[in-house]
Amino acid sequence: MTAHRTWLRAGLLCLLASSASAQSSANAQTYPAGPVKFITPLAAGTATDPAMRIVIDQLGRIWGQQTVLVNQPGAGGAIAARAAATAASDGSTFLMAVASTFAVLPETQPNLPFNVNDFVSIGFVGEVPMVIAASPTFPVNNLTAQPLRRRSGDRPLPQRCARHE
Repeated sequence: MTAHRTWLRAGLLCLLASSASAQSSANAQTYPAGPVKFITPLAAGTATDPAMRIVIDQLGRIWGQQTVLVNQPGAGGAIAARAAATAASDGSTFLMAVASTFAVLPETQPNLPFNVNDFVSIGFVGEVPMVIAASPTFPVNNLTAQPLRRRSGDRPLPQRCARHE
């Protein structure tokens, strides 16, 4: 196991332990009273699936309850979000969403089967960077290189996220 993974797991466990202890002191009643379901818009076996399973497994151990990850891929996350939005709001169902579910879908889909305002973020699990990769024989190494400029001018393509250099 690499040092990065070790630190990631240690950080996740500390975060989970601190949030669980804060939750238990804030509520006089025992939570959760039964199994807890986590719905994700990602397919089983995708890159983030093992990380989500580690997180919910640790929450289940802390809570002393069964936790289940339910993969409901499709429609850019709208299927999973709709399932979570229509579930009972008793804390027995959570949505483990990716940012695009709330950032991209409302901008690209005018008639979503859920309202983004029906959700509130209660925790941050991790970050999955995305890169644009090319063959090592491709003659450029960044998006601002001349062959990748717009055809109608000399401005580079827009870069809307952190830059990799």
